[in-house]
Order: sequence, then structure tokens, then C-alpha cells
Amino acid sequence: MRIPLLLLLICSILLNCSTQKRILTDLDKIGLKGQVKYLKFESHLTEKDGELTSNQNEGKGIIIDNEFFFNENGMISEQRQYSKSELSQIFVFEYDNHNLLILKNYFNPSHVLVMKSKFENTFNSKGKIIKQFEFRATNNSFMDSTKITYQKMPHKTMEFSYNQNGELEKMTYIQSIFGSNLPKSIMEYRNGLMDKQLLVDSNGSIISSSNIICLGFDKIGNCIKLKTKDNSSAEEYTNAEIKYYK
Repeated sequence: MRIPLLLLLICSILLNCSTQKRILTDLDKIGLKGQVKYLKFESHLTEKDGELTSNQNEGKGIIIDNEFFFNENGMISEQRQYSKSELSQIFVFEYDNHNLLILKNYFNPSHVLVMKSKFENTFNSKGKIIKQFEFRATNNSFMDSTKITYQKMPHKTMEFSYNQNGELEKMTYIQSIFGSNLPKSIMEYRNGLMDKQLLVDSNGSIISSSNIICLGFDKIGNCIKLKTKDNSSAEEYTNAEIKYYK
């Protein structure tokens, strides 16, 4: 079963922290440095024991996964999600004066609003975020901003744990459908970079595991070529295009 590296990023990149400490930005969660303005991921999957060929490098079989636009605070302002390189959804994010995520607006490819969510955060005693909850609007209430109401149960939950140095070491993504939780997606970090992705069932058993390896960096030191290898030896290659604020 394919667990794309980008799947977790599509669903869970919206992370924040307390104003008492340095803000934990979306760039931090992806492991990017500098004043990033734009990020695009392109990926494809090889067969078991397959190799990346020159034709694939030139664009054959390449699929656009996501495009991200960042504000100057290092948070995502807009995300464009693709299906087989065709635009499928647009997400626009709103933040408060402390750079904390408060609203997510869902648009279809025609830029028509189709859903809205609000966010609530929980912090530990050191001011670091440990949980983030996304609550979707009920029915079509999002169509009238003066009467909008939200579901009582979270649609998505993010959980964060840190090492003794206060660095993020694990991020867990939980999505609920009709009150039931889907398998958890867990991202493990090493030295501030994404290292391993796990899919875990409700009993804690690992369904699948993928290792993330960087194959190339840009001049800033950000990873622009990734290989994700799962426990069946299938390999996913991802190229990243990064643009910076000048």
C-alpha cells in the first residue's frame, strides 16, 4: 500500500505554537530553512527493486502532488492539491495576530467555497503545541458567515511530542469519519528532518512503514530530492521546487 510522503503534508501541515516561545512554523514541520515563498512536490512510484531512469527524471510519469504558498512568517497561506496533476482542491488558511491557525477554507478547482473549518490548540507547560483539533462546519452553515456553526467532534486531530531539547520527534495524524478513527499516520523526525512514516491501526500494530531519504540539497541546504522506501521495497521519488522571498 502506498503511503506518499506528501499525503501527510496535505492533511496535516498546519501546525502552530504558543507566543511565549519561538513559533513552530509549517516550514519547521517540513524541515525547510530560510524565507521560503513557494514549494511544489512532484513524485512518481517505481516497481519493487526498480530504479529511477533518465526518462523519469526528464518528466515521464511525473505527477504533481501539491503546491504550497507561504507567508513571510513561515506559515502556509494557500495549498493546492492535485490528483494526477489535475487541480482537485484549494485550501486557504487564516491566522490570528499571534500566527496561530484559526480557519481553513476549502475551495473546488473553480474557486467556489465548499467547506470551512476552525482550529483549537492545546499547549504544554513550556508553551509548545501538543494537540491541534480541526472542527468542520455543520451542513451548509459555512455559506453564511454570520450563522456558521461547527461540529462538536473534531474531524482531524494532530498530536506532537518532543525530545529533551524541545525538538519535534513525532507527529501523529488522526482522522475521524462518522465518529470512527481511521488508522493513524505517524511521522518521526531525526535532527529536525522527516525520517520515517508509519501507518498504525487501532491496536497499535504497524500496517506499513516507510523510510525517507534525502538524495540532494539546494544551496540553502534544503532537501530537493527525496526517496521514500516502504517495507515492500517499493520506492517513491519526490522532487521539490523551492522559491524564496528576496
